[in-house]
Amino acid sequence: MSFLLIFACSGPGNNTVEPEPEPVVEPGSEPTPYVVVDEASEADPLTPDVLAAGITESIRALLHVDPFPFHEKYEGLREGMDDGYCPYYYPDYYEDYGQYYWIDSCSSDSGGSFAGNGRSYLKAPYVNGEYEYQYVGYFYGSARIEGADGEVMSAAGYSNAQEYLHSGNGYTYYYHDMWGEFSAENLELEDTWLTTNWRLDHTLSANISPTGGKYMYLNSALSNMEGPINAAVLEGVMVYDELRGSPCPQEPSGLFSLRDSDGRWYEIEFDGLPSGGTAMYPPDCDGCGEAWLDGVSVGKVCPDFSALLDWEGRPWK
Repeated sequence: MSFLLIFACSGPGNNTVEPEPEPVVEPGSEPTPYVVVDEASEADPLTPDVLAAGITESIRALLHVDPFPFHEKYEGLREGMDDGYCPYYYPDYYEDYGQYYWIDSCSSDSGGSFAGNGRSYLKAPYVNGEYEYQYVGYFYGSARIEGADGEVMSAAGYSNAQEYLHSGNGYTYYYHDMWGEFSAENLELEDTWLTTNWRLDHTLSANISPTGGKYMYLNSALSNMEGPINAAVLEGVMVYDELRGSPCPQEPSGLFSLRDSDGRWYEIEFDGLPSGGTAMYPPDCDGCGEAWLDGVSVGKVCPDFSALLDWEGRPWK
């Protein structure tokens, strides 16, 4: 009997599911969509002319980052305030590794002060086999030095700079690898990158032949720029001139990525030859590249690349 009752209660006629009532949505309380479209992304994209100016400015800025004044001023302050007790040097570090290693915080008898830690050197010209080094500077750490007259040098990052002549082939080479933030006050460096607010991750390699042929390579990122473009990334940007065999010296190879004030990234790739001895389709050598934003073309960008090869003596402006 019980089985019959159970079976009867579970029959098809009793499985009807009542529909749930529609939710009541109060005005102003509509649910937020899963994908929120940033209103700024609907703004008009930057024009090709603005992007071209941004590339030209980013090149100008990176060639403005001459490492030598930083190393010279930093070492000058270090030597000027050393009274035997301040700064405190890591024992035997210079003898073991050829670097001055400052640690801790202190004030010297000269009136200067040091805080942080830093490993550094600035070598006098020397010869090593066929390599004649005119300049070698190095820094790694996070430190602040203040001189007796209010000169201040602050650095948080890394910088390795070299300039040397190869006596075998007669080429002069320039190399700078750095990242971080660097600044100077009251050191007569007002017109240099050390008084900007730039943040850098920057590698420059350049050389010049005995006949004046030039080559330059940049793999760099720069942020805190002013204007419609506030950051730039250069990936594998390389150029060399006609004296070095380039059929297209007016256009480098490599990728430029630019960020605008709305946080949007534009990508522009250029077709210059990545190495010597290869052929090139002539129409590709027009000094221009197609700009893309979120997979959509925004036009052809034709920057002024002349600064990459328009230098004498040293590549830094």
